[in-house]
Amino acid sequence: MICLYLAIGILLYVELYSAGVYAVAKKTGMPKAWKNFIPFYAFRTVGSLTMGFSVMMIPVRKMAATMAVLSVAALVACAYGVWGEYHLPEVSRASLWQIMLVIIGLCAALFYFCILVSSKKVYRRFRTRHEGLYLLLSLPLITVPVLYAIVSRNAPRTDAEMY
Repeated sequence: MICLYLAIGILLYVELYSAGVYAVAKKTGMPKAWKNFIPFYAFRTVGSLTMGFSVMMIPVRKMAATMAVLSVAALVACAYGVWGEYHLPEVSRASLWQIMLVIIGLCAALFYFCILVSSKKVYRRFRTRHEGLYLLLSLPLITVPVLYAIVSRNAPRTDAEMY
């Protein structure tokens, strides 16, 4: 049951995130912006907008693949922990869950920081005055799609102005 809630939570956030990325893609003139509503395709769009970045010294070149791998790894760790509940002796259950929670936590932390770092680069992509404020408001992650929609009202910067 825990795995089901985790999977539903991931997919709900990915679709909510997709709505914000749709607004950004439309404003930047990307063809077929509607494709961002396909799960994990929005991460591909953000990856092409940000042109890669690093999270905790880990280079992220293909954001869609990174986010999909992190999501699947968290779900597999959760499923393995649930499997252990029914098939392992009492002594081993607790330690297995502790190990799986470390894996799930690491995946969640990387997911979180990937979205924050890429959001910073997306905010920089548009002519905004308060990039720092937008980044601060992005900390709860649920606000990122709304902030993308707000930022996309501004004119996009050219590649030469970004760096």
